[in-house]
Amino acid sequence: MVSVVAAALTLAGWVSHVAAHAEFSGVAAPSLRGRVTVVDAPSAPVFLDSAIFERLEHFKDVGVPATLQDQIGRATIADGTCRSVVAPGSGPFSLDGYAFWHHNPERVDEVLKALVQLPSTSQPSKFVIAAKKQLPSACFYGNQTNKLDLYRPDALAKTLYNWHRAICDLDWEDPAEQPQQQALTTGFICMATCDTAKMELTAAAMDAFSASMAAAEAVTKSMCAAMPWTKQGPATPLDGLKSYEVVRDDQEGMGAILDWLSYVPKDVSCLPPVCQPSGSDPWDRDVEFEPTPLPYDPRDFLRGVIDHEGSRKRGFFDAGSWIEYLEGWGRTVIVGRARLGGMPMGVIAVETRSVDRLVPADPSNSESCEVKETNGGKVWFPDSAFKTAQALKDFNRGENLPVIIFANWRGFSGGTRDMYNEILKFGAMIVDALVEYDQPIFIYIPKHGELRGGAWVVIDPAINPDKMEMYADVDARGGILEPPGIVEVKYRAPQQ
Repeated sequence: MVSVVAAALTLAGWVSHVAAHAEFSGVAAPSLRGRVTVVDAPSAPVFLDSAIFERLEHFKDVGVPATLQDQIGRATIADGTCRSVVAPGSGPFSLDGYAFWHHNPERVDEVLKALVQLPSTSQPSKFVIAAKKQLPSACFYGNQTNKLDLYRPDALAKTLYNWHRAICDLDWEDPAEQPQQQALTTGFICMATCDTAKMELTAAAMDAFSASMAAAEAVTKSMCAAMPWTKQGPATPLDGLKSYEVVRDDQEGMGAILDWLSYVPKDVSCLPPVCQPSGSDPWDRDVEFEPTPLPYDPRDFLRGVIDHEGSRKRGFFDAGSWIEYLEGWGRTVIVGRARLGGMPMGVIAVETRSVDRLVPADPSNSESCEVKETNGGKVWFPDSAFKTAQALKDFNRGENLPVIIFANWRGFSGGTRDMYNEILKFGAMIVDALVEYDQPIFIYIPKHGELRGGAWVVIDPAINPDKMEMYADVDARGGILEPPGIVEVKYRAPQQ
């Protein structure tokens, strides 16, 4: 017997990391920090051939064809396949906690190739016998080189969301009901949570999930009790989206605080600290990244980017100085702090791409449900207008930062729901913040940018003429009305 400490389910820490990065925000954090379940499990597989057949049949006929472009799916199918047929601790390579998670792609491909080449699943006995003979050699193919940070946080978020639902939502069309499926799914949840929380997941811990249903049931019971699945989704709503910055651990948090303080004066009577720019990034260099007429990531313009040829195109601000805040909230506006020639500045930019916004279900209302909205780029919505006003107040109050606004708005959203959500109030808050601003405010309409409608009115330099200045690229455009509206007004037919 082996004693297994299943301390992997620290999903609160996992979601804290993912919340500020994931485009998919419908993941909730179970309050499982500190919950440790100790179980005893045999040191050899105890699953019947029928359970092994059920998993491998599903992997071969459904899983592999559906995950051709899904790295996480392919890695977990390879991992689950090998844990189904290989006894814990056997073979030249141990199936440790991350045997395929940070995988060598060749190793994953070799396992999936061997799986696909097994006999037809219409012959269960022959299929399982062949699997036990042919798969182990593929499972130990290649090396065990781990690749850290291989997967995007938003991809991990979506995957973990589905795994949690499969375990805890018994009414779902694809529940984890079969013993081998439940054991493997629970193990995969532990992989994701331990990995993103920088916790060690030992080979012994993972052995339990391929060796005994009891081990999986113990952890599954704790997880589903802490965060039951309701008709509206996870019972605990995700509330990390309004965080200024989300970090993995305390040490990283202290570093983030120090980074923020490096932009703040020692007292309200002093100017912010100025750092001498490095010799490789002089203050008078050119901005090499050029905005395009098509939607692009404005962060590339702010911080620079490595292009498809491997060359670095330097951005507007000093290299390495850009820090984004409030990333997960009001995502049609981007706010942060950066240095320009060593001088700290507050930064407000505009997302040119459409973004998805998830409104979680109200746990107190059984009739409510999760709503997914698509917000268009270059538009102020209630949350992003509030975010803009809040950022201006933060930059001005105590930090004494000059601010640059990269204006590229077509206007404010004006739907009935937006009016109900106080879009006018938050627009007025932007004006109030600009009127009260005591430091220089630079408004720049970038190349291929535009400033239209109420957005022009809100940031017109006449609001605070002593502090505000506006500039525009020669290829930028501006005006209260967009061209179609101007044409309709100027060339309309005479009134009868």
